[in-house]
Formats: sequence, C-alpha cells, structure tokens
Amino acid sequence: MNAHFGLNIFLAIPVAIIVPAIVAIAISAPIVHLRGDYLLVATVGFNIVFIQMLRNNFLGITGGDDGIFGVDATMFGVYFDDPIIVYFMAFGLLLLTLLIIRNLERSKAGRALHYVQEDPIAAESIGINPRFYRIFSFALGAAIAGAAGFIFTIQYTAVSPSAFNFMTSVMFFAIVLVGGKASIPGVLAGTFIMFVLPEIFKGFETYRYFIFGIAMIVSMVLRPQGIFPAQYGKLPKYVTEDK
Repeated sequence: MNAHFGLNIFLAIPVAIIVPAIVAIAISAPIVHLRGDYLLVATVGFNIVFIQMLRNNFLGITGGDDGIFGVDATMFGVYFDDPIIVYFMAFGLLLLTLLIIRNLERSKAGRALHYVQEDPIAAESIGINPRFYRIFSFALGAAIAGAAGFIFTIQYTAVSPSAFNFMTSVMFFAIVLVGGKASIPGVLAGTFIMFVLPEIFKGFETYRYFIFGIAMIVSMVLRPQGIFPAQYGKLPKYVTEDK
C-alpha cells in the first residue's frame, strides 16, 4: 500500500493483521482434519506455494525475487525505522502477544484448544467443535505473524521472499519442539536457544552449529516434551499412583 499507492504505512496495520487471518482461515479449512506429520507436510506445501507466488510477482505487486523496497516509514517527521523505535515497537508487540496468549490460556476458548490438542474425539464428545478451534488457532497465529511482519518491514524498509524461506519455518517449528508446545515459558526458552545463543557464540563460526545441533538432540532425548512443557494442573495422587 505504501510502496505502490503512497499511503501512510501505518494505515496498513489493520490490513497486515486481518488479511493474513483471512488467508489462514481459507488455507486451513481444507486441512484441519489432518494430524501429525500429514498436517506438517500440508502446511509446508502451502509455504512453498506461497513463496513461489511472491517470487513470480503475484498480481504485479510483490516485486518478484527482489521484493518490495523503498517503504516510507515516516510519520509526523518521525523516522520509525530508527533501531531504538523498532526495538520498543517489537518489545511492545511481544508484551501484547504474551498478554493475549496468557488470557487465552485462562479462557473457555483456551481450555477448549487444550482439550482438542490432547484428544479431539473426547473434546467433540463434550460439545467442543475441533474444526472451529483449529481454524481459530491458525487465524490467531497468522494475525500475530502479520503484525510482526509489519514491524519487520518498518525495520528494513523492505520485504522480500528470501526473508521467509523454508528454513525460517523449520526454525520456528524447532522453537516449539525445544521449548515445549502450548507453553509460554517454553516458547521464550526455545527462542533464546534458537536465536540468541547462536549469536552469543558467533565467534566460534566453525563449531557453533555443530555444538548447537548436538545440544538440540540431547534436549529432545532428555526432554521430549520440551524444556518447559505446558502444565495444566496435577491429577490427584490416588489417580496416578500404582496399586
């Protein structure tokens, strides 16, 4: 909108949130009945198709392999691509996202999502619609990703398909595996391990990814549910103890 039509970039915020959510609903609706590896393969397939659409200059607005450059990130004379401003915008989005997810966890919808994740058949037997809540989770994740993509575009005043390749998706998936799914502390720990630690040991360019890969394997063997798996309360002792 900014690069092609000259509109203020901040007018794109609702578009950056709503459009990804709508696309996620349209994409996830046919595949939410899949589970496990089948769902993973389907989403990876959509990822590849989407990147190819961007590289082929979809509708003449995505810029092909070069992407979109020259985004004007100024308003009222303030340059929002300044690193300090970008930092506080990103940190604010992080806090807002944590607040949303934390409130979701404690809500009726959050409990329903947990039941669907653990056993969709049992969840459906007590009146929960697994299809609805799976599509809802896709849409919510896409909306948050759209907001993050908006800040990414402001930071670099550009965006291209190469910034969102297949390996980026693998990294995000690894964050959940290492940290623990459905767990806020787990996602934060996974992000630290996957993104911060490699930068700390950047001086050991030759060995850091080797050690990093070994550490991931060890964590998966010792903590298959992640470093901080989700906790939903404890069952009474008389239920768990062996007789």
